[in-house]
Amino acid sequence: MLYCKMPLKMETLGFSCWRGTGRRMEGAHRHLEIEANLVIRGALIYLFGGARVEVSAGELALFWGSVPHQLVGLEEGSEIGWLTLPLAQFLSWELPVTLTQAVLNGAVAKQSGDLARDDALFAAWERDLRSGQNEGARIAALEVEARLRRLALHDSISQPRIKSTQGELRHVEKMAAFMAQNYALAMGTEEIARAAGVHPNYAMNLFKREFGLSLGEFLTRTRLSHAQRLLATTNRKVLDIAFGCGFGSASRFHTAFKTHCGQSPGAYRRGLKGGSVSVG
Repeated sequence: MLYCKMPLKMETLGFSCWRGTGRRMEGAHRHLEIEANLVIRGALIYLFGGARVEVSAGELALFWGSVPHQLVGLEEGSEIGWLTLPLAQFLSWELPVTLTQAVLNGAVAKQSGDLARDDALFAAWERDLRSGQNEGARIAALEVEARLRRLALHDSISQPRIKSTQGELRHVEKMAAFMAQNYALAMGTEEIARAAGVHPNYAMNLFKREFGLSLGEFLTRTRLSHAQRLLATTNRKVLDIAFGCGFGSASRFHTAFKTHCGQSPGAYRRGLKGGSVSVG
């Protein structure tokens, strides 16, 4: 059983792809991004919230990194491809609801596909995203979206449900999923707690303990992730983006953006046009 009373640091990985041999993890970790693993050779074993999931050669596995996960075993000589995708980008594609809901509710979607084709895709995504060029990131995003749509349509897809024996863990996952799906709406602790069926005070303390973030901090990060995507991929006015992402005023948006991103929304967008910032 994987469960820790100490909060797991919430990592930020962004839109990235890499390939390698992999290694066992000393402990579980969690992050906001959607993650995809391709086993090119060998096999790996994960623990997801206490459930054991094996991914074999030729399989592509997709899951939400907010679920504590730990790579605990892999065959000698295994070669793996990893992809992390901002949650905002994943949700913006409006993929088939069966896949989106399954992943946000803690399932690991697996599919055995065309290994040679998938290996070539991961290699291309790694090159494009490491290039630092916005056009490369846009191309990679289009190809990732197409691959996930193909995964969602495949008849043989399996979705082994993560059966956490810890009710508290499921509560925080429900709260995180609720905020991820309803970030644009005005919401407070009561609405978030109601989505998980717990008392507001308990919700605040539990979420802080498990994620290392307050409910408000998690919601702000989620909203900012969507705002960054819109600044990068649309010509919408900054004010429209601020309100569309759930910020109640332009000043709140600017303050939050500068605090978390180190620059104003306008400067961020200008940097994108100059080719110095990657999309996602």
